Amino acid sequence: MPRRIVIVGGGGAALRAALGAKTVDLKADVTLISDEKLTFYSRCALPYIIEGEIESVEKTVSPDPPGTKLLRGWKAVDVDPSGKTVTAQNLETGREETFQYDALIIATGSRPFIPPVPGKDLKGVFPLRTDKDLRGLQSYIKPGGKAVVVGARFIGLEVAAALKTKGMDVTVVELLPQIMDGVLDPELAKTFQKYLEERGVKIYLNSPIQEIYGRENVEAVKAGDKKFEADLVVMATGVRPRTELAQKAGAKIGKTRGIVVDERMRTTVEDIYAAGDCTEIKHLITGTPWPTGLGTQAYRQGRVAGINAAGGDAIYPGTLGTCVTKIFDLEVASVGLTRAYAEKFGIKAVAATYKPYIRAEYYSEDKAYIRLVARVPDGMIIGAQIIAPYEAGARANIMAAAMMKGVTVDELTNYDFCYCPPVANVIEGLALAAEGLSRRLLRLRKRGR
Repeated sequence: MPRRIVIVGGGGAALRAALGAKTVDLKADVTLISDEKLTFYSRCALPYIIEGEIESVEKTVSPDPPGTKLLRGWKAVDVDPSGKTVTAQNLETGREETFQYDALIIATGSRPFIPPVPGKDLKGVFPLRTDKDLRGLQSYIKPGGKAVVVGARFIGLEVAAALKTKGMDVTVVELLPQIMDGVLDPELAKTFQKYLEERGVKIYLNSPIQEIYGRENVEAVKAGDKKFEADLVVMATGVRPRTELAQKAGAKIGKTRGIVVDERMRTTVEDIYAAGDCTEIKHLITGTPWPTGLGTQAYRQGRVAGINAAGGDAIYPGTLGTCVTKIFDLEVASVGLTRAYAEKFGIKAVAATYKPYIRAEYYSEDKAYIRLVARVPDGMIIGAQIIAPYEAGARANIMAAAMMKGVTVDELTNYDFCYCPPVANVIEGLALAAEGLSRRLLRLRKRGR
C-alpha cells in the first residue's frame, strides 16, 4: 500500500512539501488541502502587482505538483493523531470528508495581525496577505487620493512606494523609532528614510495607530498625536502563525507563537511535520527560536518536511534571516543580526559602514552602502546590510554563504572576488568594508576590550 501523505496549506511550503515527497517516493499518495481557491501564488509579489510591475496574481502562480490530489476551497477542521486522520470541510457546500495519513504536514502559513483599534473594520481598511486583499485594496486606489500605511518594514514600504507610483498621497506611520527595524541599523535606516521622503513618501516614527475614523468608509487615521486624512488604509502590522490545527493535534507551540519543530521539521507529535510561516525555527547566530516569515525559509522547510514525511532524510539547520526588497530604485538587503539586535541578545559586537563604488569609479558613479557587523573579540561576521541601486541582494547572498561557514572579517578581506571595470570594482565593496571593520577590531583588541 502506498504511503499516505496529507499536506494542509496552499502556499510555497505546501507546494515544496508535495514536490519533496515525490522526489523520495513517486508512488506516495499525496493529498493537499487548501482553504484558498487560488494556490501557489506569490504573496511577496502583491505590492509589485499594485505598482503595475507584474500584470496579475495569476502570473505568479506555480504549476500544480504532479501526482498530487488537490482539494481547493477545503478547510482542515480537525485532526486525530491517534487514528491518524484529518477531517476537511468543503467551504462552499459544508460537506466533510476524512482522510487517513501515514504522515501529516501542516503548512497553514500565517494571517495578518490587525491591532484592535476602533475603526479597523471600516471599508477601505485592508491588510495585504491574499489575492482577495489585493483586489479589495486595488478598488480604492485613485490618483490624488490619500493613503495611510501602518507599518514601516518590507510590506509597508513596498506598498507605500507602489501607491505613490500610482499617484496617491502616501503617509507611513510607524510605532518604532526607525523604519526597517531588525533589517537595518538606525544609521542606514535614516539614510533609507531620507531617500523615501525625497520621493514624496511622508514618514512619521514613534506613531502608534490609535483610531481609524469614518462612517462606512475610512476618512482619517489617528497615529501618535497626529490625525491624517485617508481614503485608503493599509495595515502592514505583521502576521501571526496559523496554529489552530497543530494545537488540536497537541503539537507544542513556541515562544514566537509558531509550531515548534526540529531540524527535520518534525513537530512534537509523532508523524506530524510542519513547515513555513506557521512554525518557529532556530536562528543560526543567537541559537534562539525565531519566527518564520520569508518565502525562502518556507520553501526550504517545505522541501525538508516533504522528504522526511516520505521516508527520506533531510535537514533544515536554521536561518540567518537573509532578505532583500526593491523599493523605488533601490535594493535593501540584510543577513544576520543588526548591531542593535546583537546587543539585545547580549552579543558584544562592532560595526562599520562604507560607501564604495559598485563598479570602477571611472566607469560608473553608482555607490552602495555596506555595513558589516562582527562579534567581539573573534571577529566572526554576524550581520551585513546593503543598500544599492542594484546587486544588494547578490551581496547579501555572498554574505549568507560566508556566514554559514562562520567567516571572520579578516578572512573576508582575502576572498577572491572578480574584477572588470563595467562589472565590478578592483576591490569589492564587501572586502573594503571588511578591511575597515578589521582595523576597528584591531584597535579594540589593543585596548583590551
